[in-house]
Amino acid sequence: SLAGMHTIIIYLMKVFRCVQNVFVGATDTSAATMTWAMTNVMKNPRVMEKAQKEVRDLIGNKGFVDEDDLQKLPYIKAILKETFRLNPPGPIIPRETTKSCMIDGYEIPAKTL
Repeated sequence: SLAGMHTIIIYLMKVFRCVQNVFVGATDTSAATMTWAMTNVMKNPRVMEKAQKEVRDLIGNKGFVDEDDLQKLPYIKAILKETFRLNPPGPIIPRETTKSCMIDGYEIPAKTL
């Protein structure tokens, strides 16, 4: 029936949009994260030099980083974590303090979002 075909088409369009969102979302957030990471590193030459040294010391003459090398790059990992903290890929990623602390003279109570 025509109504049945219409329902199937709408369903397939919804599936297509969901799949498209997964691919576009993953690509966009990865690209944004890398852009922010590179921007942050370029603004801080000391950080860039340390990151470059870490990679060069690890790969030597090999010329590339493979998946097994990733665990041996703690400074690069720290740069990415700081990038996620400063420039989260999603619009709302709430964080909550686990204990009270002082930051630049401001008291931040425990459980603060």
